[in-house]
Amino acid sequence: MQEEIYETIDAVDQATDFGAKFISDNQVVLGGFEKAKIELSQIQDLFIQSRGASSIAAAYGAYIMRDLGIFNTVRVINPKELSASEFKDVRYGGFLTLSQSGNDEHLISGLRLAYKSNLTCFNVVNSENSPITNVVDQIQKEEREAELKEKATVLYDSSDEEEQAGLFTDKNIGFYQKSGNCYSDVKSFIPQVVCMALVSLWFSDKKQSQQLQSIKQKQDTVDKRKQ
Repeated sequence: MQEEIYETIDAVDQATDFGAKFISDNQVVLGGFEKAKIELSQIQDLFIQSRGASSIAAAYGAYIMRDLGIFNTVRVINPKELSASEFKDVRYGGFLTLSQSGNDEHLISGLRLAYKSNLTCFNVVNSENSPITNVVDQIQKEEREAELKEKATVLYDSSDEEEQAGLFTDKNIGFYQKSGNCYSDVKSFIPQVVCMALVSLWFSDKKQSQQLQSIKQKQDTVDKRKQ
């Protein structure tokens, strides 16, 4: 326990890439998010699923997001209590999974449910090889295989290109905490809080940029009409 307390300092450094993720006081770069920044920037209502001590870190993150006014609503949920009705009237919804191990079967089930409900799903996990990071890939593979199977029942001859397309190669949206082996919640908790702060800063910056761009476009339209 005491050893992991001291190792927390190094774990925070790893989570921030030794400060390299910060490009200014209010801007960060999260490589796993940048490739999907258009889709992520459209999120209006966010669900954060977590378990155990991660739920406390998730609550800290939700507090920061509410304080910054990033989303219309932010909810921290227990995946054991999750049902499809939660997403029934949600448009432009996002679903963040915060997990140290990424092995929890309830988190995996929650992610599958959210993805199939058309929410934009992304993860913050410690390990790159966590099962949770393969969930979306697996769902898309299952959907593609079902589609090819359906075409086969009507004597449809799929091309080589279509079969190759069935091999989903994109990775899940998210980034890795990289805290190393965590034998207790002590070492993972503080880096998780830091990661949630990074996520909050990233969304705040992108949302503000989006709003400024929208204002500029409206102003340009007004200027053109005056000409």
